[in-house]
Amino acid sequence: MKKRWLLLSSLLATATPAIALSAACGTGTKQTTPTNPGKGGDTSLSKERQEDLNFINSVINAPVDADLSKLAKQGYYRTLINLVYQAEDFEYDHSLASGGKLGRIEDLAQGGLLSLESSGETIFRVVKTTNDDGTEVSEKQILRPSVEKMKFEYADAILITLPDGTVKTYDSEEAEVTPEPDINGRFYSNTVVNATSQNPRSINSATFVEDLNKASKVEFRIRKNAYWVNQNGEKTKYQVTANDFWAGLARTYLSGVSNRRRLGGTADLDAETRKLLIQATDFADDKEFNNEYLFNLFNFQIGNVENREAWVRTDAEQNSYFVWNRLDQSQSTNFYEILTKIFADYDFQPVPYEYLVENKDQPIVRTKKQDIDTTTLVNKIKQEATGLAKELGVYWYGTQIDNTLYSGKYYPLGYNTETYVLSMKLNPNYFDQAYVQNKYVVKQFQRRYQVATVEETQFATEQWNQYKSGDNATVPFSTLTTAQKAEVEGNTQKFGLTYAKSENKTTYTQRLTYTMTPDVSYDSATWPNYNFSDLLSRLIYGQAREGIFNQKTSVLNYISGDSLEFRTILGAAINWKEVSSIQKPNADVLPWLVPVAPDSEINNNVNDHSAPNTPRSSYELLNTLFAVDGQTGQRIDLGNGLGTEISPSETNARTKNSADQIKSEAFDTLSEKFTALLDRFYASTNTPATTKLEFPIFYRFVNVQDTVKKSFEKVVETWNALDKKGRFHATFAKAATDAQWREYWFGNRFQSTIGWHYDYNGIGSGLDGMSATAQVIPMLGVLAYNDEARAKLAISFPRTASAAEAYKKFVEKEGVTKFSIPVSQWGELTNEQYARLSDILGTQKVVNGQTVKLTAEEIAQTQPESFYLLSAKFWLRYTNGEFGAITKKEILELTNELAQISGVHIDALTGILKDSFVPVIGNPSYVSPSVSDNNLDRSNIRIKKQVIGS
Repeated sequence: MKKRWLLLSSLLATATPAIALSAACGTGTKQTTPTNPGKGGDTSLSKERQEDLNFINSVINAPVDADLSKLAKQGYYRTLINLVYQAEDFEYDHSLASGGKLGRIEDLAQGGLLSLESSGETIFRVVKTTNDDGTEVSEKQILRPSVEKMKFEYADAILITLPDGTVKTYDSEEAEVTPEPDINGRFYSNTVVNATSQNPRSINSATFVEDLNKASKVEFRIRKNAYWVNQNGEKTKYQVTANDFWAGLARTYLSGVSNRRRLGGTADLDAETRKLLIQATDFADDKEFNNEYLFNLFNFQIGNVENREAWVRTDAEQNSYFVWNRLDQSQSTNFYEILTKIFADYDFQPVPYEYLVENKDQPIVRTKKQDIDTTTLVNKIKQEATGLAKELGVYWYGTQIDNTLYSGKYYPLGYNTETYVLSMKLNPNYFDQAYVQNKYVVKQFQRRYQVATVEETQFATEQWNQYKSGDNATVPFSTLTTAQKAEVEGNTQKFGLTYAKSENKTTYTQRLTYTMTPDVSYDSATWPNYNFSDLLSRLIYGQAREGIFNQKTSVLNYISGDSLEFRTILGAAINWKEVSSIQKPNADVLPWLVPVAPDSEINNNVNDHSAPNTPRSSYELLNTLFAVDGQTGQRIDLGNGLGTEISPSETNARTKNSADQIKSEAFDTLSEKFTALLDRFYASTNTPATTKLEFPIFYRFVNVQDTVKKSFEKVVETWNALDKKGRFHATFAKAATDAQWREYWFGNRFQSTIGWHYDYNGIGSGLDGMSATAQVIPMLGVLAYNDEARAKLAISFPRTASAAEAYKKFVEKEGVTKFSIPVSQWGELTNEQYARLSDILGTQKVVNGQTVKLTAEEIAQTQPESFYLLSAKFWLRYTNGEFGAITKKEILELTNELAQISGVHIDALTGILKDSFVPVIGNPSYVSPSVSDNNLDRSNIRIKKQVIGS
């Protein structure tokens, strides 16, 4: 799975919390008649605001139930997970990783240059009113939001050099200005606001952001007398220095095989290291550092990371500085977007450089595998490793708890095999002793695993019981029974019922996609299996399964003819509103069949009013479905007066009283077409009618909720009814074990996992996410140089054909040498080369049909760019109209087309919540601030004074 990662939007703008992570906030309910707080003069408003403040204080000072506070009184914060603990490599060090933090308690083990502090619980009030028709309406009022600000951690000042040579110092984290309510002077529109400062030296001032994005150089001064600790929490002799932050970024850079082997690693060392690791994909021969494109996109210099002197300096007072520079000094750099990666991503996680250098000749190799001798790797590192690969301990540091050092507010106690609990304990030697000595700080964060996984309903019951006894800090409201929900709603303050705003600006809503060419096995020797039959291969790829990876790319077959008709019928035959309702039976949901985040901006064109500027606002357009006749390329008339398209509202309105609600209104017409399609296909392949066309749908995770399982089974059952002759056999399955999961998802696949975090606030970053995983950019490249195929596709997919023309303009503008494999030749690649284009573009070329790595001389001469950089640049420029005027509506139409070309895939996330607020439950013993853009830092959680006293 290729994954590109989150960059936070400006901290000086309002932020939006992650649904699952905003918990334990106060709420209350009152009955009232509608009022208009904007009327009646200042005196009336003042009285109402005083009422609000009284309500806020009543929530803050409410007593906490003795049972619920059992663990909190001990200083513990525990959550439960329905998984058996599996040992991991690099469990507490992620310096070899690149991308977004996962919000796990293990992230607390390492510190950063800066942190994002969120304080105070979000306080809601629910006001229920009765309309004239007697219906009850609930309004959620945000009376007090959580407040975020940036804080120094291991940096204690930031020096900004402006283009004219002026150096400005920011050494304050003051944030004394909290925004006033923005709704009628009483309420807030967001659960998180950002505190700012009028102090011109504060990193929370508007001046700081302005200067940062004008800077030619940024330097982080590292505080003195801060130390690393070992696995016992004991202070070591190693101080945290600027070298540590450079070394951490350099290790991230060396996670790519090409960079690593160029800078002192070898193929033999990689292979020997893999033997000791649990995750066999680490140190793989085709695993590149794919996030370099992101730094280049923002004009940030990372290509010289091997040169420590360019990144670290020391002044006359022996202060050390971690230094950032522009890539191209003639162009501006968006340093602010890079700075936010400090909180959001693993890229800038430090490692103890002095410790690594001290042990480079005596590497501390550890493994969790049983009966594995580490001597061979130790000797190979001594004999073969050179350069940075040796200097930075790439082949040994951080693999296990006892060859890792810790700089975070917490250090790991590891996993207890008797209690099934993984714990992180407060670091007594953390430099910020005010934090350590704060009596309201959590002393241990814990995650309790299962002895064996249990059914979701059983686990939900256990979670609820453990919550009520104080042994569990959170429980999803959606998993409660009707009786349990009534119990919670009857005493909201006792049980910690609150709400979270359900906006999603940064993350894909889907986790599964079909692939235009088969997704090749991660390791053909270990996982040689195929998860699709020969017959299915002939239908969707137009080629026999055996030897398919050596055949010419099947993309043109995939986006035309029987293959396209097959997938578009499967999508349009289903009432996805009903599927979403099955998955979330107690919520008002909307089907969401495109992967893009619903609440991002489309672009920054304020003069374009062709569509609202968020995908959610054009929900109907984005999720309208159609089917394509494979013989004519025309959209199929769906019958029943529908025309050639069926929108979500049409499906919902027409089928709401149907006994078979899972079928769309177009089902009967599409059933006729599907049967005729299989008639043609079976005849053309001389397939006996008794042979089933197997269509296996495999679940993304090992565990599956009952409601999700039911939705998959319903869709599969409905698909099987499409063929009137019973030849089509779709199935749903999930892995019973981790080994089965790997066998399916690491083998040769016709469906793939997909995960994406936006690089910026725009739908272009969402389309960028489809480039590799759904193979959209390779498709546009093939179409760009195939006029006939592009014209045929334009009949039903005009926006996609137009995007292919724009891609050709992009290639010509960038220059053909930027593409190590010419785009005009992409249509001649083999299926394997096509499937791996995102990995090999920029580092390999094709000679006589075979891929060959570029030499250092070739790279220096042509300066090819990575697939990810080229893709990101194209979508950013295309959605902003650089290759011809394009409206927001047209961008949305393109998004809809691309999703249907790929194929609507049944997923656990086929819907989004209609209401912007969703109920969540968090133990009221804690103050758990809301967070912006999924940026969860659990060290911001506090224990309430009612629990442990003032």
